[in-house]
Amino acid sequence: MVHDTLPKLSRAAASDSPFQTCLFQSPFSLPKTSGAIRSWEHFPVSFRTGAFDENIHIVDDKTLSRFLEVEFSLKRLDEIEPKLWRVGYPRPPRSLNTQVQMGRRIVLTNAFDMHLVWGSGKIYLKPLPRYLLEPEFWATYLPLNSALGLLYTYACLISHPADLKLALEYSLIPKDADNEPDWATWRTLAAELLHPDIKRQVHRRFCRGELRLDRLNWIYVFRNPPSFELYYNPWNTYTDFLVANLSWVTATIIYVAVVLNALQVGLSTNALKDNQAFHNASYGFTVFAILGPIITTLPLILALLVVLVRNWKSARLASRQLEASFTTGASAETREPPAVLASC
Repeated sequence: MVHDTLPKLSRAAASDSPFQTCLFQSPFSLPKTSGAIRSWEHFPVSFRTGAFDENIHIVDDKTLSRFLEVEFSLKRLDEIEPKLWRVGYPRPPRSLNTQVQMGRRIVLTNAFDMHLVWGSGKIYLKPLPRYLLEPEFWATYLPLNSALGLLYTYACLISHPADLKLALEYSLIPKDADNEPDWATWRTLAAELLHPDIKRQVHRRFCRGELRLDRLNWIYVFRNPPSFELYYNPWNTYTDFLVANLSWVTATIIYVAVVLNALQVGLSTNALKDNQAFHNASYGFTVFAILGPIITTLPLILALLVVLVRNWKSARLASRQLEASFTTGASAETREPPAVLASC
């Protein structure tokens, strides 16, 4: 559970940090509300909230706790946690080199709940923020078990020097100006994180390694079938949606055409033209060939209509709330979740 406020601790509480090794040589200045102005260069400029990410907030001393709550939220996975056994094996994530060997292309993502999710030859990884690699950060703010889980996964992902090289190549871990983290320091840091009790300290999602995206999507579809909600929407347009889902229908129609042609040839032969069983089979398959494509295409059309209606209603609701915010001067957040093809 992420706290709404992150109270400051004393400097004597350095033991609250899950590690003591500093990966970078340059000093790290934590932002604070009083005293000299500290650097915010290791934090994002802004973060977004709202069902459509319509509200943007600057990351500063007033919003830091809210930013950390949003940045390391695993709410969507918490909602289906009892079903995660279907999508991920209870083991540490495999190394980066192993991911590449398995044919998975590394894709960067800012969404924390997409970290270590894989599908269609891709694996989504959230880059490791610089501030999480500083013991001072952990000693100053209350630890977050989800953020600690991110550190734990990288200790597993980068287990060999070649993994560290890949992580630097894909900008998965930060660099300090022109100086790259060296293997010896990273090895010491990872060894501190991989202690026997680490799995009891991290968020329970990280007791499982990689999660399969297609199974996550199916779980979300069957949670509330009328809404046709997906965990992650792989389609950017309605055309992409139809092409992706009609391709297998097209392949089936081609196969059916080949079978019908074979049946027609069979009926013209002396051996089968008087065979009543073959006539019955031909009749049944002909009826199937007529009704089959209609029956299989109908659910896709219904799903597309549901998405269209939801997108229209969501867009209309968002527009009304925007107009209301201009009228009242308040920033209203939508309550309805975004539709599956909201970008269409």
